[in-house]
Amino acid sequence: MASVGDVASLILRLSDLVEWCQGIHLGPKERQAFLEQIDLIRFMFMGLRDNQLLVIASTSEHEQLKWTIDLVDPKLEGLQSQLGRSSKRWKEYFKRLQRSTKKAEVQAKIASLRQTAQDIKSLQDIAKIGQDERERIRDWLEPSLAKKLHDTNYIQHLANGTGEGLLHSQEFKTWLSAKNGVLWCNGNQGSGKTGQIKVIEQWFRDPKNRSRYEFAVVYCADEELRSVQDPMDVIMSLWSQLVPEKGLSQLKFTQESLKQLIMAHRNGGHLMLSREDATRLKMDILCYHIEHSRPTVLILDGLDEVPSSTPLQQEIVRLLMEVQERSNNCHLLFASRPYISIHTIFNHHAHHCTFFNYKLRVSELDLKKYVEEQARINYWKIGNQQDSIQRVVDVLVPKCIGEESFLLASFYMNEILKTKDLLQLDRTLKSLPKTLGGTYATGLRRLSKECPEPQDGLPCKAIQALYWVTFAKRPLRPEELEHVLAIYEDESYTDLNRDGLMSLKAIESLCSELLVVDSATAQVTVGHKTLADHLKHPETIKEWWPNRCPNEYMASILMKYLSFECMKRSSGTGSKKDTLDRQLPLLQYALQYWGDYLADVRGSAAIWDQTFDFLTGPSQDWNRNIKMKAADLVAQRGETWVLRRTAAVSPGNLSPLHWAVNFNFLALVQRLFEHEKCHSNDNPVSISPLGLAVSQGRLEMTRCLIENGADVNDKEPVNRDRRPPLYDAAFCGSIACAKALLDAGADCSARKEDNEESVLWGIYWVDRIEIAKMVADAISRNEQATAEGLEFLVKGGFAHQLEQALRRGQDVNLVCHNGKRALDYAYELDNRELIDILKSHGAVTRLRWPAFQPKSSAMPQNLPEAQPAGPALIKQTSFKEGGRIYQSWGHVVLDVTIDETCQLPVRSLVFETVSSDQGWSAGTGKGTYLGSAHGSSFVVRIRNQDKEHEFALQHNVHASRQPRLHTNVWNLSDLEETFPVRAQCIKAMKHGSSVQIVANAKGQGWINKVQFARVRVYSEEVNL
Repeated sequence: MASVGDVASLILRLSDLVEWCQGIHLGPKERQAFLEQIDLIRFMFMGLRDNQLLVIASTSEHEQLKWTIDLVDPKLEGLQSQLGRSSKRWKEYFKRLQRSTKKAEVQAKIASLRQTAQDIKSLQDIAKIGQDERERIRDWLEPSLAKKLHDTNYIQHLANGTGEGLLHSQEFKTWLSAKNGVLWCNGNQGSGKTGQIKVIEQWFRDPKNRSRYEFAVVYCADEELRSVQDPMDVIMSLWSQLVPEKGLSQLKFTQESLKQLIMAHRNGGHLMLSREDATRLKMDILCYHIEHSRPTVLILDGLDEVPSSTPLQQEIVRLLMEVQERSNNCHLLFASRPYISIHTIFNHHAHHCTFFNYKLRVSELDLKKYVEEQARINYWKIGNQQDSIQRVVDVLVPKCIGEESFLLASFYMNEILKTKDLLQLDRTLKSLPKTLGGTYATGLRRLSKECPEPQDGLPCKAIQALYWVTFAKRPLRPEELEHVLAIYEDESYTDLNRDGLMSLKAIESLCSELLVVDSATAQVTVGHKTLADHLKHPETIKEWWPNRCPNEYMASILMKYLSFECMKRSSGTGSKKDTLDRQLPLLQYALQYWGDYLADVRGSAAIWDQTFDFLTGPSQDWNRNIKMKAADLVAQRGETWVLRRTAAVSPGNLSPLHWAVNFNFLALVQRLFEHEKCHSNDNPVSISPLGLAVSQGRLEMTRCLIENGADVNDKEPVNRDRRPPLYDAAFCGSIACAKALLDAGADCSARKEDNEESVLWGIYWVDRIEIAKMVADAISRNEQATAEGLEFLVKGGFAHQLEQALRRGQDVNLVCHNGKRALDYAYELDNRELIDILKSHGAVTRLRWPAFQPKSSAMPQNLPEAQPAGPALIKQTSFKEGGRIYQSWGHVVLDVTIDETCQLPVRSLVFETVSSDQGWSAGTGKGTYLGSAHGSSFVVRIRNQDKEHEFALQHNVHASRQPRLHTNVWNLSDLEETFPVRAQCIKAMKHGSSVQIVANAKGQGWINKVQFARVRVYSEEVNL
């Protein structure tokens, strides 16, 4: 932000200008230009000097800033005085000779002064940012998991003088001195990689090194990254360390980036960015910060913990490499296991950097120091202490060197420290397993002996706890683990037995040191990631789960929990989320993930029978609050968060088929279809199971539902507002699913019943060009034309498909619900090719083109002043200086109240707007209406008594600065048959009702620039 450094750089620029001006003689015009700019700059500097809101770190910095400005101001004043003096006439000739050689340079300096004035103005604007605003900006930039990645639970105790191999290596020294150095520290599990990184972290945090380097490190762990989809969450976790939590003055942004952030927050209170735009902005901020800082070191430990099944791992490396290349001031260090796949990623980027490969090997000296220190710290009195320590060292070090594992030494020491005498020590040393896996196996068997054995061939509660934590779909909280371990499959258990809850301390005691509770995050994890690997190994699973798969058992337990009687009982005043979660702490986890445990389970017929019975029975009997919570959780899955805005999933009841779609239970679809034929859903959610499948991008499930008879147009009688699945596919950008629906005969003109938005409206959203092409092809092949279909071909710029459709005999002069024909839309778009195609097939307009200039308005119009019977209500607003810019949602441009001057009933509404968007875009569909419905658009809001409805009206031409006139006529007779909700709202209008034109814009990058808006209300229909 506006810091001392920012102002100092401007002052330095001014000082250079002052020095340059001392030897230059300027002509009258140039002198006047210089005087004006310097006068403005002095005024601005004084304002900046006295601005107490300037973002600075301390009072001393503020004083330094004042001193610096006070130092340069006399120089500016002197230059001002010099330029103000007139020159002697006899010297003018010689000065002209000199001036002529400097003219271009003088113009450049004047331009530089103007730029300096603009930069100072930007700093003044930035200085006015309030504290709350700064915190909101920081909250948006800093990922929620940042603090979790700043440290690690897995680091073992570091003995003094150990873990310094990497620090003292030649690779480390050369890497640190190299330009764009990338160092990969790789070693086998338990070789001490994280310990080495901890030593490196301590070295960089040492004050003598801290003054030379900026430093940030993240420790990746599998349980923290399971749900991460955006690689920028990891990247910006590094950024958040470069900027201390309370050091907001140290935030470094380009002024453009900061303007975007401030504008977005002030207009909408939050940022609405696509992932691409958000990534671009965050990368700009991070790169700029590093570029203007000391040499920066970024370290990522546990790259192998980042899921490699998705592009996340590759994207994190690519983005960090990009940061390094753009900032030219950055060193990268990665630590991981020596996987070939990771080496391949680095090889792919090797030409952009200086790459170093450090193979980590455990040294005998480090192992010896570690074992000795552990023994001394945990002193036990058995015989001669030194002899006992030496005996332990002699046995352990050779074993651990062979396995190259500090971790193995740690587990050996855990066993040894339990001994009470020399005899027991000798026995333990002789019986130690040879490998880390053997050590885990021994530890688990010991736990099993110490813990009471459960029935039905299940492992003991301690082993179950370890498996619940290891197989968790997200890290479990202590109270969730307590509840899940208290559930039994026995049919006699029909409700939650709170008396049977095992405390967390009891669970930890059962599991020895193999379970860890992170006090910072309140999450339960296993003692080391290698233990999780061991528990997942097929041989380990076979030993502890001989009769069934653990995932199958866990799904069964969660279904049992969700079938308890307490789920049916009313929660009384517990409608609030916090009350429900407090009463049933396992509820959210169970609702969200119970079916995920069956995702990779082939399963027996028994588990699918149990699942079918659960879906068709208990899940339909939950109380209202739990049903609402379940619908909300399904709404958050995949892309369906978008649909919550339009009430797609909540409120209402999820049918068994909805659950099958949500968890991709293909094996149950046919049975559930048969079940639902005989059992109706009294209060279904508004999205159909097929719509849910396409909104989540589940192609196989989409095809399965269609094959089993799902209605692709959602026209079957149901107790809810209809919502075409193709609308959801378009809305969520599910290209493959949209194709499957179109192939099955989906109607492109079908629309939602709640707000009458059509399938085509969803396609006008950003980045739907591929779906738009498929739909355009489908419309062109259809023998039966619709007005909205032709409108789409024109507004999307699909000339070829339009020609095909008209050659098939489609009616070119159909009138749409906005009172217009296809040719009217072509003129709005000002597309000569489309106009010629339409005219060649006999198209005519309903509006007047070109628009004319009436006496009653400063703006042109293409609808003559209608003269129907009865008085008209006409209100308008216009904005000077090019129009008013909106950059967020919900701005009321014009509000018209139906007063006594308007004769009832209302029969016609006319809306006219002159507007444009920002004139550029990174999206597709530029020069058409595609991609702009979400970016820059208008809606109509009608209020009748206590009811309010909102309808889509118009959107701007994508990436066009040219202001365009849009006229839309809503005649009641045009709406009654195909747009009944809209028609009913117009019929219900009384005196006191209101009509609003509301401007929307997506946020950063997108604007809605409005010059004019008018609403006409008539008691008779407008004749066109």
